[in-house]
Amino acid sequence: MKSTGERSPITAVRDPFLRRVSLFSATFTFLLLATPALAQSDILRVFGVLTDLDAGRGMKGAAVIATDTLAPASVLHAKVKSNGKFTVDLPLGRVYRVVFEAPDHAAKNVVIDTQGIPQVYRTDGFGMELKIPLPRIYPSMDYSILNQPIGVARYDATQTEIVWDSAHIAEVRKLYEGFQERYEAAKAAASKP
Repeated sequence: MKSTGERSPITAVRDPFLRRVSLFSATFTFLLLATPALAQSDILRVFGVLTDLDAGRGMKGAAVIATDTLAPASVLHAKVKSNGKFTVDLPLGRVYRVVFEAPDHAAKNVVIDTQGIPQVYRTDGFGMELKIPLPRIYPSMDYSILNQPIGVARYDATQTEIVWDSAHIAEVRKLYEGFQERYEAAKAAASKP
């Protein structure tokens, strides 16, 4: 681990567009930032905060579950504080579906593929910061669109970093068209007596 504050040769993201990826509105925003060297090597530290979309505050009772999709599969649970802040260390060389959930809120997920990272870049470890706003569940709203990952990240050897799949993001944007308006309408309907 570097203790000089240098960035690892692999950064989570350098592209300014991907530092703050808005999938149509604040409803689907997740923030991804590179971090300086971590305390452990050969891991991806995913950290950040889960917030209530409507209130903008961290959520008590939230959970972050990273499921390794390769055999033998394993499940890792993040440490989630009462303010919604979380941290989970993912061993490199695996593919994870990371699910973000909280009571009375629709869950979201991302896929992070950490395979193919050369050993020379693994020694410092690296990190990814995510800010995930979760929408409340309203009776008249269909949340099935959130079953699909809101983002897919994987190692890109030409850039020597983990990058978000822009084609996937474009596809998700098309699927989310109109979701924000339907969400606001469902919220308004739920608040009427």
